[in-house]
Amino acid sequence: MKKHFTLLSLLFAFSQANAQCNYRMNMDYNSTSALINVNGFFFRDMANGLGTYTPIKQSGLTTIFQSSFSISGKDINDQDHMSIITYDGSDFTCGPIAANYSDQNYTTNLSNRIWSVYRVEIDQHIQNWNTPSYIVPPSIQQWPGNGDVSNGMSSKLAPYTDANGNGTYDPENGDFPDIPGDQAMYLVMNDQNNNEFPSTSPMNVELHYMFYQFATADPLNRVTFANVKVYNKSQETYNDVKFNVFNDFDLGNYNDDYCGVDVPRNLVYVYNGDANDEANAGRPGFGANPPAMGMISLNHPLTSSVFPGTTIMPNPNAEFLNVINGKNPNGTAVTNNGTPTVFQYSDTSNTGYNEASLGNPPGDRRTFSSVSLGTLSPNSVKCMDFAWVFARKTTGTSLFKSVDSLMKVTDFVQNFYNNTNYCTDGTLQTETLQAGKFEIYPNPSNGVITCASNQKLESIEVWDMSGKLIREIQTNEKQTKIDLSQLNTGVYLIKLSTADETKIMPYYKQ
Repeated sequence: MKKHFTLLSLLFAFSQANAQCNYRMNMDYNSTSALINVNGFFFRDMANGLGTYTPIKQSGLTTIFQSSFSISGKDINDQDHMSIITYDGSDFTCGPIAANYSDQNYTTNLSNRIWSVYRVEIDQHIQNWNTPSYIVPPSIQQWPGNGDVSNGMSSKLAPYTDANGNGTYDPENGDFPDIPGDQAMYLVMNDQNNNEFPSTSPMNVELHYMFYQFATADPLNRVTFANVKVYNKSQETYNDVKFNVFNDFDLGNYNDDYCGVDVPRNLVYVYNGDANDEANAGRPGFGANPPAMGMISLNHPLTSSVFPGTTIMPNPNAEFLNVINGKNPNGTAVTNNGTPTVFQYSDTSNTGYNEASLGNPPGDRRTFSSVSLGTLSPNSVKCMDFAWVFARKTTGTSLFKSVDSLMKVTDFVQNFYNNTNYCTDGTLQTETLQAGKFEIYPNPSNGVITCASNQKLESIEVWDMSGKLIREIQTNEKQTKIDLSQLNTGVYLIKLSTADETKIMPYYKQ
């Protein structure tokens, strides 16, 4: 069985690490199917020890066993803090940081929860919320827009558009979840009670995840995105903060894979080690002309990406910290022909620094890829975006033919993201007030709208959902009217920028 785990040991480890965090939902709005677990063991069927990430859901062929996130940083005394997830344990628990984790409202409504909502529901809500016969759907009504301040939570929890500007999420008065994509799933985890691994020390952070997908007729139809926000709820300032993404890529048959990293594209990927991906241990393979699978860091450059040899998982101590920082688990440098590097297998040329040229035996591949968040001050928020991408080319003989196609898909996704960036850093106070600083009204409308902010706007951009810039306006006013009556009926994105902030908001043209 994969990873040599027995079903009993998997279930025991899961029950020990996340006894109350067992909720899961399947995200499959586009051609991709991916299991989202509230415990942070993403894409993995915990009970059966199987990977579930399926880029073409009709095929049933999977490409990822598990993806998970870890964080490390140094306090003002230069002491290391770290919260991690391995195969069988986690320093994180589900739900936001609170004063009383036994509070009934917390256990019922905020712990062990994933919130899922569809763009079509939001569109219908915007158009009908003030219609007498309209009933707000549960996905919008139960969206966790506000935290329970009396229980030590932030006043704003999940992003939403505050239609009436009162600072309270009240969808019956027109408020709605602020999501990217056509389907989104939202969940919150924290490490305050980090006690899974004796060698790790908590940072008192919240991780807010927004997984989302687009249903399109272009490469986005096989992409899963993740927006991740790190909230520092402690009184500590952390330096040299690293956020690490662990990807256990299993490209069909997991025993014949290679891995690599495209540094300029911030892409870590897996491809088949030979021309045929055979079935293995009762699990089907992709067969001839196998695909490539990867993950992009969309708004932060990768600072390292390594594959820790034959180790199943670094130990949850200094070994894991070494891997987060781009070293071997024992602390020695990864080398390219004797020269230290933090990017392992970073060349796709026939004679370059890659597994094929080096003649490595294909096998099971796990990658650890980090981004640097610099300094994480008390009450600060750091925002990251990632995307899992897939490509398959059925002609040619090179092992890199599907990798070449994957790079083209990566460029497409990165260009789309650059034009619709959902991600901004800030402070907890800024996060609480941000929705009230920007406004578009009336929305929906037939075309003439006012874009407003409590700061002077510098620019207004209008984009369609394919990532095409339709109109750009330079201004120096807090309120600016624009006429979009010539646009076709549909959903557009309006990017409002001040000197300090940028906000992207959906606009619904009737």
